[in-house]
Amino acid sequence: MVDTSFYTYQETLKAQRQNRLTRSLPSTPSPTALLQCPYRLVTNLAELEIEIAPLLSARVLAIDTETTGIDPQIDQLRLIQIAARDQPILLVDCFQIDVTRCSTLKRLLQSSALKIFHNAKFDWEFLTQAGLSLVGPFFDTQLAYKVWISGIKTSSSLKAVVHKLLGVSLDKSEQQSDFSRLELSEPQLQYAAIDAAVLFPLSQILAQKLKQADLLKISQLECQAIPAFAQMELAGMQLHLNQWQVLEKELSNQQAELLMTLAQQLEISSPQFTRQINLFGGSNVTHPGGFNPNSNQQVKAALSSKGMMLKSTNAAHLAPLVDRHPAISTLLAYRSVTKLLTSFIHPLSQQVHPVTGRLHPTYFQLGTRSGRASCQRPPLQTIPHRCDIRHCFVAAPGNVMVRGDYSQMELRLVAKISGDLRMQQAFQQCEDLHCLTAAFLLHKQLEDVTDGERRLGKVINFGLIYGMGAKKLQSTALVKYGVTMSLADAKTFSRQFFQLYPGIRQWHGQVKRAIYVRKQRIWYTLAGRRRVWAKQGRLDPNEILNYPVQGTNADIIKLAMAALSPLLPTGAVFIGMVHDELLIECPAEMGQTVASLLKQSMLDAAQPMLAPIPVGVDVKVAPSWGGKN
Repeated sequence: MVDTSFYTYQETLKAQRQNRLTRSLPSTPSPTALLQCPYRLVTNLAELEIEIAPLLSARVLAIDTETTGIDPQIDQLRLIQIAARDQPILLVDCFQIDVTRCSTLKRLLQSSALKIFHNAKFDWEFLTQAGLSLVGPFFDTQLAYKVWISGIKTSSSLKAVVHKLLGVSLDKSEQQSDFSRLELSEPQLQYAAIDAAVLFPLSQILAQKLKQADLLKISQLECQAIPAFAQMELAGMQLHLNQWQVLEKELSNQQAELLMTLAQQLEISSPQFTRQINLFGGSNVTHPGGFNPNSNQQVKAALSSKGMMLKSTNAAHLAPLVDRHPAISTLLAYRSVTKLLTSFIHPLSQQVHPVTGRLHPTYFQLGTRSGRASCQRPPLQTIPHRCDIRHCFVAAPGNVMVRGDYSQMELRLVAKISGDLRMQQAFQQCEDLHCLTAAFLLHKQLEDVTDGERRLGKVINFGLIYGMGAKKLQSTALVKYGVTMSLADAKTFSRQFFQLYPGIRQWHGQVKRAIYVRKQRIWYTLAGRRRVWAKQGRLDPNEILNYPVQGTNADIIKLAMAALSPLLPTGAVFIGMVHDELLIECPAEMGQTVASLLKQSMLDAAQPMLAPIPVGVDVKVAPSWGGKN
């Protein structure tokens, strides 16, 4: 574990200021020079071969692209901008030149030169779609900046980063101009050239800042993972629409039945429904008697008539009352199904790409402050762990999905970071930690723990490890896991849990002392990724307990992705990543080969950080995401 006790936010800033004074930065062009950089527009193949040739010996290149839009499945690559030291910016007009015929350009993009980008994932996808293979090493100034700011909320657009680090105001108005025109204007060409030119001085300053903060390795890790993330977006996942429609109908009917039951239990007047058949055969149900179970005010009024006066009807307030009236559990079930329908089931079928017939989510490689990736449009990382849902995500005909999943990775990381000996011993002896916790709390033998009791152990492990109080544990157990416990039981379980795992209590105490005594505002993962909390504002101990666990988990999965990416055989592609799970699609005949590569890459990424705790990786090869071998 990285010892960060001597770090403070002020000390870090002071060290950076002193370093800037005592060390000379690489020469940075003046703002005037950056904004009036010379360029050369190339519009025919023969000229391009000549212009590219001198760049083959360059050790560092800055590359940018201009496109006709942001969808690589539909829009086109218009310009490739290439910058090299002491050379005019080369602008390659992809409308005038068939770039796939330029062997020298292909050699350049696959050379060993360091290639600098800002948001390289975007350029990688468009270059790949245009038939140009891009090979690292990469330096992404956007990712590097995010690593350096370490969780402080600020814009990482090229304009914002250039202004902050170079003091240059970029005019981005041409970004919205029409790059699909046959003839590009002088302002468009100058704008394109500047976007490439600024990457050299920007990368120099960022590299020095990363070195000063001991974050170069984390930045390199992020850059090595770029091809895997780009591939996931470009390849996408296939949704079996017929199965999805059947599931949608089943859940819609379940929603309607729950609503009818709720109306009867609450004795809502006129509990008759009208059903509007939707496109998929499901039912859109109107609320009985004008009663809306999603309305806080209406639910409070209905429950008050049953003798329950509530300040709120959110899950945390309702969960402790499930034994007082059957309508409570029905209401929670209705809201759960409704959320599933509105958040996932209804939207996903509308987000299938019209060209590919697949879902192409957008991955944000550093989308959270912990270093974890996030995913939107659609949010595949939050798809519930339900077999009926995941079975609808299928491989293309003739292909299989290879899924690698770390076993209890967060708990293994907690055992490592906290140093709790009983928890470490459990993993070394291949014991199931959820069963172990349940057996201790319920005074049973390990082999006698039932599935339901194991679920209780899981609730308690994940709740109490991160500092959850008894009331929150009680509500979370019901809402998230369907486990009912009284408040008295929750308090008893909490007390006994820390008797079983005293190292967890010690870890909690160390973190609280660091917060309240040392005023520590910088924290690190096992790999050295840092997060900085702003100087003002209260620190949440639970959030800080969570950071090194989630952050190290992100480091490990990205290490596995970076290592595996160049090893995958042709035809095998990354299609998804869910925190501690990787998905690859490949032809069926290479499924076992890819499975072996995936498992070994995941083991190699995790073992050095977790040792002496063993690593568990489950790998499955199946026709669908939720399928079995």
